[in-house]
Amino acid sequence: TYPWTIAGDGGLSITGTWEVASGDLVRKVSLAKPGFVLMSVRTLAEKGKPFKFARAGAGVEPEKIRPGAEKPDDFDAYWADQIAKMRALPVKAVVREAPEYLDAKQTAEFGGKGKVYDVRLEDGVYNATGILTVPADATPGSCGALCTFGGASWTGAFTNPRAALDYHAMVFHMNLHDSKNKLTSEENREVHRRVKGYQYDNLDDREKYYPRKIFLRIVRSLDYVKSRPEWNRRELATRGPSMGGCQTIVAAALDKDVTVCAPGAPAMCDHTGYRADHICGYPDVLSRYRGDPEKFAKAERNSAYFDVVNFARNVKCEACFGVGFIDVTCPPTSVYAAFNSVPAAKKTIHNAVLSGHDDGAFKGDRQGRIRDHLKAK
Repeated sequence: TYPWTIAGDGGLSITGTWEVASGDLVRKVSLAKPGFVLMSVRTLAEKGKPFKFARAGAGVEPEKIRPGAEKPDDFDAYWADQIAKMRALPVKAVVREAPEYLDAKQTAEFGGKGKVYDVRLEDGVYNATGILTVPADATPGSCGALCTFGGASWTGAFTNPRAALDYHAMVFHMNLHDSKNKLTSEENREVHRRVKGYQYDNLDDREKYYPRKIFLRIVRSLDYVKSRPEWNRRELATRGPSMGGCQTIVAAALDKDVTVCAPGAPAMCDHTGYRADHICGYPDVLSRYRGDPEKFAKAERNSAYFDVVNFARNVKCEACFGVGFIDVTCPPTSVYAAFNSVPAAKKTIHNAVLSGHDDGAFKGDRQGRIRDHLKAK
């Protein structure tokens, strides 16, 4: 006998048990408006191990899902002002070759075919850092560029020599935090201690909310990539999963030179989804403020300036999304709320019906589209 639940938008919540001997588990449910439902069956696990879940998801007219967030009238002006203030800071670019960042397998495959650089853009406030990989035969104006971003728990930055060779592009992976790009185990733990709760803390004070710095680091990183002589001044792509998907969209919204963005199961979408009777996207940031009405009111107002659906409304370039129908981290309703907000004439979404918060939603056909785009002449 296995317990099951069905949850969904609009407050849908049903529970029951399944007698395996009775045959297949089939339940019919409906929603009064566009949204998603998720069935979870808790299965028995081996002794000493946690329970496992089997899940199935379905969407009702997802193309009609609309976000609960409203774009503030001064949203664009706010970010233009933030970017102007950041760019007014003097920047010291410290760039060094770092072949030691390639592991043994990468060295065997990539050694001699390109260069890897440790990049730190020091301005005393945002300090954007990352790892840049450039094909060895790159000449001035010969390469497109791909900027990649990591998930919420990622620290440091990563090399991507395969993409640099395959796409014949500069590939820059941005470090989410102000830290070294390659960390020891202890340094990694220290970074996690330092930024613990960054997705939630201080949203009641817009200037202290940590993602503000992350979003401005994105602009700083793109500025650097575009300053490289190898860039062909045509193709500039962004890609990332989860929190990296959030950054991917933010990059396309804040930099008009981005020509294609490919977010996989993006986070930070539809913070106020409850206004539309939706399940909110990761990290359901406002849930932390419900015990304090005064702070909640401030946090709710500020959340609109960091809601990816509002950045999505400014994405004019080609957009290739991925979404998992059984994703319990970045619920599909929140992803569709962002996707449907993109006004770009050319946009697609890969429906990973059997995927959770994993590669099915992160990859799909998006990588092929990035490859084709960067190889465009």
